[in-house]
Amino acid sequence: MRNPFLRAMSRAWIPVLLRLLMPVLPPPTRAVQRKRRRALWPATVGVDLDRRNIHAGAAR
Repeated sequence: MRNPFLRAMSRAWIPVLLRLLMPVLPPPTRAVQRKRRRALWPATVGVDLDRRNIHAGAAR
């Protein structure tokens, strides 16, 4: 689409179409928010909980 006006108009409709196509989800409960926050906390302070060796398949 070369016309900038049409490109902008199509971008403006994307959020509207997504809201129409997606089912309405209930807001997360406090327990869900707390669980998500606790799961993401180690990454914010730089703690790596992943025990996998990412270099295991690189040796040839």
